[in-house]
Amino acid sequence: MMVHDSKTGARYGEAQVSGRFFAETGCSLNTGFAKAVCPGGARTDAECPAGFMEWWQAEEYTLAMNAAPMTVESEPVALRDAGRVAFALSVGFGNGSPRPQPSGQINLYVNGVFCLAIRHVNHSFYWRGENGEFAFAMRRCETAPPYCGMELSPLIQNEGQAAFGIGLLVVDALLVSEGEPARITFELVCEYPSLRYFYLSYTPNIVYQSHIWHAAEVLRAKNTGKASGFNVYFGDIHTHSGQTRERDDNQGCGMGSMEDNYRYAKGPGGLHFYALTDHERQILPGYEGTYFALADKYNDDGDFVCLKAFEHTSVEYGHRNVYFRDDAKVIDVKNEDGTPTHPHDLARKLSGYDWFSIPHHPSSASHPFNTDVLLEEDRCVEIYSAWGSSEYWGDFPRGVSDRLDTHWVGGMMRKGRILGFTASADGHDGHPGAAQAPYPKHKHLFHFCGSGLTAVLCENLTRENVYDAIQNRRCYATTGTPIILDVTCGGYVMGSVIEGQRTPPTFTVSCQGTNALQEIRIVKNGSVIHVHPGCGVHSTTYTYTDADYSGAGSNYYVRVVQADRESAWSSPFFFV
Repeated sequence: MMVHDSKTGARYGEAQVSGRFFAETGCSLNTGFAKAVCPGGARTDAECPAGFMEWWQAEEYTLAMNAAPMTVESEPVALRDAGRVAFALSVGFGNGSPRPQPSGQINLYVNGVFCLAIRHVNHSFYWRGENGEFAFAMRRCETAPPYCGMELSPLIQNEGQAAFGIGLLVVDALLVSEGEPARITFELVCEYPSLRYFYLSYTPNIVYQSHIWHAAEVLRAKNTGKASGFNVYFGDIHTHSGQTRERDDNQGCGMGSMEDNYRYAKGPGGLHFYALTDHERQILPGYEGTYFALADKYNDDGDFVCLKAFEHTSVEYGHRNVYFRDDAKVIDVKNEDGTPTHPHDLARKLSGYDWFSIPHHPSSASHPFNTDVLLEEDRCVEIYSAWGSSEYWGDFPRGVSDRLDTHWVGGMMRKGRILGFTASADGHDGHPGAAQAPYPKHKHLFHFCGSGLTAVLCENLTRENVYDAIQNRRCYATTGTPIILDVTCGGYVMGSVIEGQRTPPTFTVSCQGTNALQEIRIVKNGSVIHVHPGCGVHSTTYTYTDADYSGAGSNYYVRVVQADRESAWSSPFFFV
């Protein structure tokens, strides 16, 4: 049997595939699904498979949340002197409904040993856990129109979105035995009722008749990319726990304990960096030391960065998340005399601390952000979250309906505000990086796009580097998919303030999407001035020169829109 190499055009035999895979990953490559040992609560149908390969699957399975676990048996393991083994699987993730569904997690075991937990995604992704790694290379994604369902197979009905592809489960060779099959167990767990499911199909020749190299690339990249000479890392820096001081009883704004949220962010959330931003009322009085110590406990530079942060929840002046480089302090929304804490009071009380702040859901009519009282420390604005897009009225996803027309981010750009862009979940369901639960708290917020993510451009994954990147606006926003976006202007990186530019600026835009690109917009002073067609490709690079450059006072940013409606926004360039 011969296999096509998409990089060189060469054809390889089975032994060559295994040899090259070992050379590139250090893993022996094995077929992970030879037979179903215990289907558990999985549903099955062989009439019409919905997988990603041009191969008739004799069996396909969907395993719903909280169903009895499913166990499959691999082909006999051939370690080939490797210290790790990679099991190749035909897998998928489905929403199960046109409406949002709680996220939960999928626990993976090999020969009875827990390896790691993953979650549902609609794009290629990588996770690392206690005893293993999992790389999902998305090869097919089906997306229905908003709030509509589609039929993909006799098993998959009324579906909102489902993604299929190659899964690589990588474990240490000590967990398996040479020449013996391994048993792989899938356990789906969710705290609330959910229609989401995990898809698994029997594909006997997946190792040799699939684009296994894409999966190997995802395994090596570990969700990072490159932009402007920096590494790109993704994080969720706005979530809430259900804990109020010592009381872990879900009476707080979110769900789960503070530590539960850290553990999910690092585990199935798959984040590079994270910040728990509980409201000051959940921390004060007297819990600051314990609260901020958790960020130090879970911070692991190079692997999982945790920023110290809290949300300053002012009804009068708007909601700000406050982030600290190191030493941290929580400021109440009321002064000692009971009057509201003015933003200038916030800045005064944090004098001596190294901090910055990020306003969020600025146009929400129920609690908007007062853009007339911006601080020097307001470095970015959260353009997207579970509340939907705050870019302009009418943008999808909206999240909530009642908005103030004068508070959109586009309006801020027209006023010349110098703010970078971030996105995060504002999650209240205990699933940082994957907030999508309409049931527990704030059930009106959630929509067909899920959590937001902030991408930072850093030299290394350290607390200092992540903090500096956001503080300097060297960051961008996505709706939750790890789109790699690089925008430069004359050697300047996104978020830059450029002085004395007299000639028309030229922007170079490079984008690696997670799905087919629909269009890329250039936005000047809050208005679209150019649209570059995506033409259904997953990546593109182009340049644009603004012949109508109007000099100082101009600002520009890039908005990417994919065919699945996921998006990314670069931080703007500001010309002064």
